[in-house]
Amino acid sequence: MTRYPAFAYDSAQWSRFSQPKIAVVAVDGPAQVTTGQEGDFNVSVSFNNAPYPSNEITSVKYLLFDATNTIVNQGDAKMASEGSYTVALTADITTKLSAGSDKLVIVVVASPVAIPTFFTQQFVTVAP
Repeated sequence: MTRYPAFAYDSAQWSRFSQPKIAVVAVDGPAQVTTGQEGDFNVSVSFNNAPYPSNEITSVKYLLFDATNTIVNQGDAKMASEGSYTVALTADITTKLSAGSDKLVIVVVASPVAIPTFFTQQFVTVAP
């Protein structure tokens, strides 16, 4: 067998698909949020211990569930820097939460793969 020199692609052309580029998500935020006060959560999105390139991310969204597992709010996380996003729960949003165990679900959709990444951050909401 011999190499066909007129082949249109280099032999390494498709090697970028050998390992799926599934995003790794981590969230850092308060363990306790007071109803009617702000709460900020920092989201980091990476692949192979490096920030996931923003030009390859379709969306970083969040879903906020209350203690009864009802969606209270949803929206887009704001990019702070490459691979770093912020979810800011305003006082208006946290007013909708009652005391109890709530959760913030982060959904990252990256264009190189057809598999979204989900991450759930639990926290407690307390009355003022």
